[in-house]
Amino acid sequence: MLQLLQPVYQPVVDLEDSSHVLHYEALARISGQLDGDAHVGLIRLAEEARFIDHLDLAMVERVLQETAFHDFGVAINVSPWTVEHAFHSVVVLLDQHRLVAPRLVWELTESLPPKDLRLISRFREVIFDYGCRFALDDFGRGWFTESLVRQLKPDYLKTDGCLVQRAMTQQCGAEFTRLLELVQPWQGRVIVEHVDDVAMLPVLRDAGIRFGQGYLFGTPAPLVGEVEGNRASDLASQALVML
Repeated sequence: MLQLLQPVYQPVVDLEDSSHVLHYEALARISGQLDGDAHVGLIRLAEEARFIDHLDLAMVERVLQETAFHDFGVAINVSPWTVEHAFHSVVVLLDQHRLVAPRLVWELTESLPPKDLRLISRFREVIFDYGCRFALDDFGRGWFTESLVRQLKPDYLKTDGCLVQRAMTQQCGAEFTRLLELVQPWQGRVIVEHVDDVAMLPVLRDAGIRFGQGYLFGTPAPLVGEVEGNRASDLASQALVML
């Protein structure tokens, strides 16, 4: 399983200071098929057949190995199923790479419903003890509700692309403003995904959004030496200058 998957990395950038990359998200691809979408079917099958924990653990191990000697932050996706059925295995890997831990963000994915919120809350506490941060992925799609967000209090709340599409259609970022208000009590941050067009930036700025991720700032790419953060920040700079 470890050799089947290849991580690629996409930057999350500060919309106010495009030279600042907050961290990179590690995304799963099938080795040798980095530009295709075969990984989508594999992940969906893994979720439906309930072996997503094996994929997640393979990705976690690979990402920790690849980024051990770098100094940038990395977000790693884990399914609620993985947390609930492979809790110990995840913590063992984290403990083996404890020096990397303060640079990690653990993103809980939205495709499967959380069944054991007590255990997920415990996972959040454990990773905090290691210095990690916690995120909820793709809010606006799937199983995450505002009530769950208030309960888990993520450091980062990431929005699904459907919210971006609605905001662009309506030329109004009110939904983003509401999410900022949702996470404000614990100083959480909202990250808007699928920022692929420079025309999105004024809407996000007006709504108060500070962090974004998407093809506008960098395409997902394998780690070669150093992640090419300059490429992402250059694109961001060009986009911001155009406005």
